[in-house]
Parts: sequence; structure tokens; C-alpha cells
Amino acid sequence: MAEPYMVIVPAVKSVSFSVNPVATGGKTVLTVKVVEETKALYPEERYAGEFHAGE
Repeated sequence: MAEPYMVIVPAVKSVSFSVNPVATGGKTVLTVKVVEETKALYPEERYAGEFHAGE
């Protein structure tokens, strides 16, 4: 098996408004919590005869 490619991707954990629902023309604060996750991506294994026309 080939070695994986390690990538860091953002993941949204939560989203909230300070005032919900907001009146028309009113103000609110949008709070977003984001964390970085490390993921391992493995290359696809392809074999002879597996490809089709146009791939």
C-alpha cells in the first residue's frame, strides 16, 4: 500500500447568532467555531483494463 498524503482541512464545529431571529434592519453577531483536522488521503489503486473510454 502506498503512503498516505497528510492534509489539514478546516471543519466547522458550530455556528450561532447572538440574537435569533433578528428584526429587519437589526444587528446581530455571527459566531463560528472552526477547528483544523488532519486527514490521511490514500491514492486510488487502478489496474490494467479497469479504465473506460473517456476516463
